[in-house]
Amino acid sequence: MKKIILLLLVASYAFASMFTLRGSLGGNVAIDGDSPNYAIHTQVMHFLPVLPNIRLEKSKNDFRDDLDIIFFYNILDETLWLSLDLGIGAKVKKINETDYKEVMPSIFASIKTDLPFSKTSLKLRTVSTKKSTDGGHKAELMIEYKAMDNLFIDMVVDIGYRDEYFSNKTTSDKRKTIFFELSFTI
Repeated sequence: MKKIILLLLVASYAFASMFTLRGSLGGNVAIDGDSPNYAIHTQVMHFLPVLPNIRLEKSKNDFRDDLDIIFFYNILDETLWLSLDLGIGAKVKKINETDYKEVMPSIFASIKTDLPFSKTSLKLRTVSTKKSTDGGHKAELMIEYKAMDNLFIDMVVDIGYRDEYFSNKTTSDKRKTIFFELSFTI
């Protein structure tokens, strides 16, 4: 009986490790004096090689309201302390107090290197969009610290720098922020 329970426990852990759900909540402090904003994102990662992973990000500030939908592949998954994600998606951008609402194609890339024998990583994540005269980019450079790492749940704290730019025919918006994110992975 003990062997069956142990076998079921090991099998359930192996199956659970094939799917990863990560949710994050973050806040930003603007360097250039603008009002603070927030970002919420979640991503679902799985072991199936043909189907892409999914990342959803909702961010809002006093100027705009964005939703990113990204389908990405995990090219390297902590191979020699290196992770690489590449993907494509769409950005739904709404500029507050105007009628502007646009869906733009986007390109996503993320690279992370773990510092060997520590709980700390360095990460660069970028999303670029372009559609006729409208376009923009978001680049994030962060330090990631794994505060909790156990069998069922992980907690990661990210502190970083974000540079964002968006322009269209009538307006442009550039923001530089320091951000903080708290992520839980199940």
